[in-house]
Amino acid sequence: ALGQINHASSVTVLVSSLDDKNANIRNLAVKTLGEMQRPAAIEPLLLRLKDSDWHTRRQTVESLSQFANETSNAETIFSALILMLKDSSIEVRRQTVMATRRFQNRKMALALVQLIAQEDNDQVKALICETLGQTQNLDSETTPIIVRALISCLYQAAKPVRSQAVKALGLIRPPNAVLPLINVVKDAGEEVNIRGMAAVALGQIGDLQAVPYLISLLDHPDPIICSNVARALGQIGDRSAVKPMITTLKQMQTRKPLQELVVSILIEGLGKMGEEAVSPLLELLNKSCLPDPVPSQIVNILGQIGDRRAVKSLIQRLDDASGQMRYEAALALRSIGDPVAIPPLVDQLEDVQPDVVFAVALALARLGDS
Repeated sequence: ALGQINHASSVTVLVSSLDDKNANIRNLAVKTLGEMQRPAAIEPLLLRLKDSDWHTRRQTVESLSQFANETSNAETIFSALILMLKDSSIEVRRQTVMATRRFQNRKMALALVQLIAQEDNDQVKALICETLGQTQNLDSETTPIIVRALISCLYQAAKPVRSQAVKALGLIRPPNAVLPLINVVKDAGEEVNIRGMAAVALGQIGDLQAVPYLISLLDHPDPIICSNVARALGQIGDRSAVKPMITTLKQMQTRKPLQELVVSILIEGLGKMGEEAVSPLLELLNKSCLPDPVPSQIVNILGQIGDRRAVKSLIQRLDDASGQMRYEAALALRSIGDPVAIPPLVDQLEDVQPDVVFAVALALARLGDS
């Protein structure tokens, strides 16, 4: 109640409770003082970092981190929290890593890098990697230090550490992480999920040297790897991947059961290639016997690309037996905006399905012909 009222005179009472014999009372007083964010509470809270009860120390770390915007005290608080990275309690160390995120400075990053080599708990080490990946606005000297530490974690025995290191490198996007990440993707002994995440990270970095290695894995039998490789190639956007992705897409049609997720991501990735993908997608749409929902996905992507070469084929799809296809075709024609589509769209205003009529009306509104 005193915390909710948050009157200055409450601080004295709550500070006196920090020495209570009952650890639950101390813990609650620490939590309340943190929520009140009164500067007068900072010094007493700093002393509580040495509390005998780890629950109280953990809560003190969290409460002090809420004062990160107190410019005059931020350095003192930060220095005290850095020392807590060596606390005997795993839970305190975990909370301290989380708390340091509020400071986002070079000292924080370097302290966490140093802790990676010293920390023996895999969950805490994984959390450090995650935190380093989210660190922003670092100088050109600090970032390479972080990257080297994360790359070293790719060879850790623990899966949580490796997976968070991969994700962090994808967020930071350093060019020198490309080859180590390629090695992770190629490593048949690595966890499938981590290999897939490494492919995604390569897509985020966007370096062309990764493209040949990713293409070689497009026909991988595991859908996780195949779909993430396709997503990465779409992100990188190199035209040399179009033909292999189309080939893989054709091969997918013969697989039973149809791997819809992989097919969908392949089509989505081709869409990110832009105009280069239009002709092969049209060929696939017009000449292949494709199972649902692949044709409507291709139509949707053609609309997103917006190339007028697709208009003739899309107009033909307005008479398709599938209502979903007619709907997607109308929306795709709307996106492309070619006036040639006006007469056939007007004819579809009498379609038996209301959602198709709705899409046609949107398309005609965009085209704007009187």
